[in-house]
Amino acid sequence: TASSMNKPGAYSNLAEWHQDYNAVFAAAIACGASRIATVYVNNTFHDSSSFFEDSQWHEPVAHRAEWTRERWASQGNAPEHPQDTLVRSKKNFYRDGFVDMIERLDAIDAGDGSSLLDKGLVMWTQENGSQTHMSDGIPVVTAGSVSGYFNTGYYFDLRNRSASSISRGRKADN
Repeated sequence: TASSMNKPGAYSNLAEWHQDYNAVFAAAIACGASRIATVYVNNTFHDSSSFFEDSQWHEPVAHRAEWTRERWASQGNAPEHPQDTLVRSKKNFYRDGFVDMIERLDAIDAGDGSSLLDKGLVMWTQENGSQTHMSDGIPVVTAGSVSGYFNTGYYFDLRNRSASSISRGRKADN
């Protein structure tokens, strides 16, 4: 089944998994069966849902992403720097899951000329800030205005850049 993306399953492609779940969520919202849908996805970095093992992802990628490129060039064990893998993973999820849901809700007429996206809110976030498992600088991306309640098109940086230290005692970048 596709209920867990951290084990090998019927889905060989994350995009297909996201599209199927999004189709169900969009239909449930459109017919009034649900007003809220939440998806927890813990494997967004690779096209195959079976590519998730501690030895393949957690330590060699997530925990080594903070290595400098110089250190990676001399001590790394893969051609791509782990930070590049993390960036690609976020792009994959953003492209495959988040945008697909936005497009689905935007294509459903709410009955008054607006779309379900116009009437709702879709939010994406993740557990990693500037470093793995660190909560500083965590992005939150939203789409939809909740019938005009939210002004759209803005970027907010709410990090505390005046803090003397963040993430493992290092100086904050200003």
